[in-house]
Amino acid sequence: MKVICTNCGTDFDSGNKNKFECPHCGQFYNLKEKPDTYDVKMLNGVLVEKISFNELKNGLKTGKYLKYDYISGGSLPWIKIINSDFEDFVPDSAAVKGGNGASKSWIVLFVFSFIVNIVLLFFLYLQKVKIDDLISG
Repeated sequence: MKVICTNCGTDFDSGNKNKFECPHCGQFYNLKEKPDTYDVKMLNGVLVEKISFNELKNGLKTGKYLKYDYISGGSLPWIKIINSDFEDFVPDSAAVKGGNGASKSWIVLFVFSFIVNIVLLFFLYLQKVKIDDLISG
């Protein structure tokens, strides 16, 4: 799993181990230790500091924090939430699934735009005929 060292900012692969150290600066990390507060670095660059376990859990459930945001705290490196112990609290996608109505609407839109294009081509043909008549005579 990819992690980012909180000390030097080097990103490296921890190899899915619970205890490892940064290959650049030697900072030791233990993923088994659970800190009291967490820091969250969102994808837009905002850093939210010192939030509790319950605040982070509720933020994940409500969508305030995304599964691709990074968390750190105590002896934890910066790690994606989806790769941490919080992955169980990440809700499934809330995206609306396309139903039967959505599959029919694109066909109606396609047919409508096709008819409009045919009408416009007909008007272009009429303009060409008028121009040819003016030029020829």
